[in-house]
Amino acid sequence: MKTKSIHWGLLVLMLTAWTLPAAARTATTSATGTIGSLSPATRTVILQKSDNTQVMLRVSERAVLTRNGKPVRFGDLALRDQATAQIQGTTLVRLDAQGPVLDSTRGVFAGFDASSNLLTLATLGGTRSFHLAASTLIVRNGAPATAQGLAKGDALLVHSPPLAAGAPSGTVATAADVIADGPEEEEVEGTITALSGKDVTITPAHGSAVTVHVSSSTVIKVIDASGAHTATLADLATGMAAAADYDPVSLVADHILARAAQHQQAAVEGKVSAVDATAGTISITPEHGGTDVALHVGASTRISRNGTVATLADIKVGDAAEALYDVTTKLALRIDARGERPQPLSQVEGTVTAVTGTSLTITPEHGGPVTLKVDASTRYVLDGAAATLADVKVGQRAHASYDRTTSLAAVVLLQNVTPPTALAVIQGRVTAVSATSITIAPEHGSPVTLVIDSSTVITRRGRTATAADVHAGDHAEALYVPATLLAKRIETEAAEGSGHH
Repeated sequence: MKTKSIHWGLLVLMLTAWTLPAAARTATTSATGTIGSLSPATRTVILQKSDNTQVMLRVSERAVLTRNGKPVRFGDLALRDQATAQIQGTTLVRLDAQGPVLDSTRGVFAGFDASSNLLTLATLGGTRSFHLAASTLIVRNGAPATAQGLAKGDALLVHSPPLAAGAPSGTVATAADVIADGPEEEEVEGTITALSGKDVTITPAHGSAVTVHVSSSTVIKVIDASGAHTATLADLATGMAAAADYDPVSLVADHILARAAQHQQAAVEGKVSAVDATAGTISITPEHGGTDVALHVGASTRISRNGTVATLADIKVGDAAEALYDVTTKLALRIDARGERPQPLSQVEGTVTAVTGTSLTITPEHGGPVTLKVDASTRYVLDGAAATLADVKVGQRAHASYDRTTSLAAVVLLQNVTPPTALAVIQGRVTAVSATSITIAPEHGSPVTLVIDSSTVITRRGRTATAADVHAGDHAEALYVPATLLAKRIETEAAEGSGHH
C-alpha cells in the first residue's frame, strides 16, 4: 500500500510569510472585524469589517483557527467575536478570534416555549434547555432569525457562558447566541382566501395563490390589539392578512402569522430618536418630517444592524432605520438599522522602531516612519495570540490598522523576528507512541524517536488530535527540529484494516 503524501504548504506559508518579499505575499490579504454570522453546515463565516462592509469566507479543513490565543474547532467560534483573518481569495487561511469564555453545545432543535423563553435541543447526552434573553443573537442559514423561525430538525450550535462552580442541578444557562442550519423554506404573504380542513390558501397581492397544509408541528400566531398570541387553525378566518413559511415539497407550513383585516401594516424610514432595550421600545423620526413613530418590540420582531443580526440593545440613537410595523398594535415586525459608516482604516507594515506608553512607531520598508497613538481600545496580536502594549518590542515586524484622522491604532499584528529554524521531515510507520514521544520508522533508514510537548500540533486525517489518538501501525509524517528532535507538527492516519479511525 502506498503511504498517503501529506503536504506542508500551509505550514511553510505560516512560517515564512513575514520573511518573504512583499511581491510574494500579494496573494494573501488580511481583514479585521466582528463575526456576524456562522454556518457549520456550509463552513462559512461572515466577517463584519470596521467600514461596515461584509466578507464571506469559506473555511477549509486546513484553516488555522484560534480563539483567545488557543487552537479551536470551527464550532468554538462565536457571534460577536472580534477577529483577524488571513485570506487567499475567498478562502480563510487563518482566523484569530477574541471573545468571552463560552461553552459550545450541539444538537437538534426540539422546541421553544415562548412563555418561559426556553429553547430545547436534543443532544447525544439527552435534551438540554437554554434561556433566551434580549441579548441572545439568533441566525438561521446565515441570516438573522428569531426563536419562532427555528424549525424541528434544524441543526443547532448554542454558545453559552459556563455555569458557575457549584451551581444547583438543573440550572439553565443563558444562550449568548444560537446558530441554526436547516432546509430553506418558501414564503408567501397576502390574504387568506380559503380554509378547507387543514389547508389554508393565501393569495398574495401579486402572483398565484398558495395552499399550505397545517400539521401538528405548525406554529400559528394571530396579532390582535395587544400583540401576537399563539393560536390554532380555528382562529384563522378568510379575509385575514397572513404570512406563512412552508416546505416547498410537502407544502407543510412551519409558521403562520395572521392578523385581522383591519390591522394594516405600515413602514417608516428615518432616524432613531430614542431606544430603550429594557422596555423594548424604539422611536423613529421620519426622514420627510412628521411626528416620531413609537414602536414596541416583541419576540417575533426581526432586527438587523448594518446587515448583521442584532438585538434592540445594538441600535443607537442617530442610526438610520427602516421599520415595518402593525398600525393598530404598533408592534414592529422588522427593524433594519444602519450606523454611521466610519472612515476606512489605513494600514502600515514594517519594523517597530520606537515604543512608549502612549505610542509606537513603525518604519515601513519604503517610506518614512509612521508614529501611531495607542490607548485602551487598541488590540494587539503577537504570533497569533492576544497580547498587550508591554509585549511590543523594538525590532518586531508589525502590521497596524489605524484611523487616518486621529492616528489611533485599532489593531496591531506583531511577530517576533527570529532566524527560521531548519526543519526536517520524516514519513513512515508509527512503532511506539506515548504522551511525550513518538517513534516513526521510515521505509528506508533507522527509526527516529521525536519529543512531543505542548507546542506540538497533532492532526489525524486533517482534524485536530492528541497523542492518545495515535496508535502503533499508523502512517505518520512529522516536521521536527533536528537539533532537539522536537516534533513541531505530526499528521497521522490509520493503516487499512487497523480498526483505528
